[in-house]
Amino acid sequence: ESFYILSDRSASKLAFRDGAADLMTLALTTGDMYLLGNAVITKDLTVNGGDLLVNSGTGTTATVSIAANSLTFVAKVDQTASKFIIDHGGNSLLTLASTTGDAVFKRDVLVSNDLTVSGVATVSAGALQISNTANLPSSMTISASGADAFMLLQDGTHTFKVLSDLSDNQLSFMDNDAAVNLLTLAQITG
Repeated sequence: ESFYILSDRSASKLAFRDGAADLMTLALTTGDMYLLGNAVITKDLTVNGGDLLVNSGTGTTATVSIAANSLTFVAKVDQTASKFIIDHGGNSLLTLASTTGDAVFKRDVLVSNDLTVSGVATVSAGALQISNTANLPSSMTISASGADAFMLLQDGTHTFKVLSDLSDNQLSFMDNDAAVNLLTLAQITG
């Protein structure tokens, strides 16, 4: 086997070649570097003023592994599924769909500040729990500026509605299926 280090004038790059391919190239004016194989970096890798691009090619999954001793997380772009995935030990901990932005978390989500949901929040298998471990009050506010605010309770057969009725200034407990008020409370008089 022979190796060559040469200045490729036609491509304006410095090239390290074996007999068959460019193993590494360095562009003259931009400093862009190309590596054919894997790069093992034993010190810090710093990217200043640019982007770090991992491109796996068409129809494959691009991955970046982040490891500290025996703990390894893998960030993946799954081109076939059109998803970004954070993985640990073969378990997808977080999945983000590229077209919808839908996020799937494998376990609990802890929000240490406010959480704003502009669409529909769905809990498909489990419960939505609001709690405070610091012995402070816990609350949930459902608000609608200039419109009715309500909460639906569904058991698969029946739907009940708790409604803050803006036009009538009252709180209503309704059988939503029959559109019947079961109980109403006026705002001031009760």
